[in-house]
Amino acid sequence: MYMIVNLRQNGFGLSYNAGPDADPTAYEPWFDDAGQQLEALINDGAQVLGGEPGAGKSHIAADMFQAADAAGMASHMLASHINAGSMAGREETQAMLTRTRDAGEEGLLVIDNFDFMLYTGARKRRRSDAKVREYAGFLGPAVLDCHDAGCKIVATVHSDEWRDNHSQAPEEAKRYYADLVDNLGGETVFTGAISQANAERLLLRREVDPDLAADIAAELARVDGLLFRQAHHINPLVFAEAGIEAAVTAVNQLRDQKIAGGA
Repeated sequence: MYMIVNLRQNGFGLSYNAGPDADPTAYEPWFDDAGQQLEALINDGAQVLGGEPGAGKSHIAADMFQAADAAGMASHMLASHINAGSMAGREETQAMLTRTRDAGEEGLLVIDNFDFMLYTGARKRRRSDAKVREYAGFLGPAVLDCHDAGCKIVATVHSDEWRDNHSQAPEEAKRYYADLVDNLGGETVFTGAISQANAERLLLRREVDPDLAADIAAELARVDGLLFRQAHHINPLVFAEAGIEAAVTAVNQLRDQKIAGGA
């Protein structure tokens, strides 16, 4: 059964997909090369996509989820959250993970924000060491169980710098997380590089005027700024008033704020 990507929180700091979508063919991929990403995943068995905030990791994961479902795979998606801790909802989440595991090589599990298992807070600590251990102790073994059964795994994680600024987790938890990533084949840096045509399409998706969208995409290509983050977050008004360098700088400042201490 087709499962929608819209996620609802289950109280354990995890969200999960639920219910049949009335029109799965209406999904529009964010990345033009999403099909190639899925092919690489099937060949590799698992992919841990790491990168800076706004790189498009969650969006390519959603693309791969949709493509896998269209290919007839038993696809399920989890999104980790910084407020993990409550045990409520754990049983339903475990049931979903079990269904994925039982699908074996025909199963796909997407875990967005996999490294939130280490999150304790940036400027203010928001999660105890005990909660970190509890969360990691639930999610880690369940994911490895799926992987060992032959399921394909996609996990998105943040950059090392982001984790350094957002986690005071105990060293054993950090080592456990690192071992999990190694067991999934190691981390691949996802830059979110896109084509000029993809950038223009993303801008049109934001309802930017077509002529302005074409101008922005062309300028992004000129300054080597063809990244998902730029097309998805650039402010057309800043571009029109101050030029491409100022518009790109504003997007990168937002990225830097999130790395330094945003949630």
